[in-house]
Amino acid sequence: MHTFIQTTLLAIVFVSSGLNPFQDTQPVGATEDTLELPSSPDEEIMISEQFAVQEGATLFIDIAHAEVTILTSSRTSADVEVSLESNRMSRARERFERMNWQVHQEEGNIVVTAETLRGWNNVNMDIDVTVHIPARFNIDVVTTHGDVDLESIEGELSVVTTHGDVQMDDVMSSRIRVTSSHGDIEGRELSADTIELRTSHADIEVNRVDSGEFSAITSHADVDIGLLRGESRIRTSHGDVDVALADDMGLDVETEHGDVDVRLAKEARMDLDLRGGDVDVSSSVDMDGRISEDTARGRINGGGAALRVRTTYGEIHVR
Repeated sequence: MHTFIQTTLLAIVFVSSGLNPFQDTQPVGATEDTLELPSSPDEEIMISEQFAVQEGATLFIDIAHAEVTILTSSRTSADVEVSLESNRMSRARERFERMNWQVHQEEGNIVVTAETLRGWNNVNMDIDVTVHIPARFNIDVVTTHGDVDLESIEGELSVVTTHGDVQMDDVMSSRIRVTSSHGDIEGRELSADTIELRTSHADIEVNRVDSGEFSAITSHADVDIGLLRGESRIRTSHGDVDVALADDMGLDVETEHGDVDVRLAKEARMDLDLRGGDVDVSSSVDMDGRISEDTARGRINGGGAALRVRTTYGEIHVR
């Protein structure tokens, strides 16, 4: 009886003190690291530079494994900020330093570079590069494994990336060239003498294109152009093409296993050449020619530049 009472009193003491007498204690020799839980990510500004610049200068970026955001305004300076985020900041800082980041001004242009290191997956870290520049500026970006986000700009634009999306607002230039792989290309309004958009396994989508020559090339993905002006060439495979023409300068489309939908400009004058799995020309189109189940050839409003469409196993709709 005395033993039972002593045991009961001992249990009451443990419970009242917040201890569980039946809970295992930390094994002998265990360290704090064995019980450490991942902390929330910390962010630190690693580089912050400001340069006086002139309109028409160029921003050069050649980096890897970083997100790039380019903001524009009426300012007369260029601000570059590189931030680092990680839940293991000591290791992340060490890796960041080994990348040999360089931000400087050269002959009036802004240059941002970094080296690519092996073993990237061993360190969980995110790098963001944010640049503020004047709205009239040239841009030349080369990056891998990182997105590029660009505000409205007036100047030469060249973006080359892999495994990253490219998002553009309004761009006015003599030439726009965007190349990616496994990354979507999106734009609001692009205007240039020559526009080249190329990616793979990713979509191309632009609200409005105004150009002398336009090309959009991808694979296993869709191409969607809200309003297109200029002589144009579109290529994809296993993807749909949807485009509205603002003029009758000519359009050449090829795809496989995808549908093509073309909306003509009002009173467009074009030579029609369609071939696909199923071809449909709206009765509202004034066409003089021949239409069968899988082909259509003839003149629209008397004829003009070529509207050529090819799809292997998809449908073609012209209206």
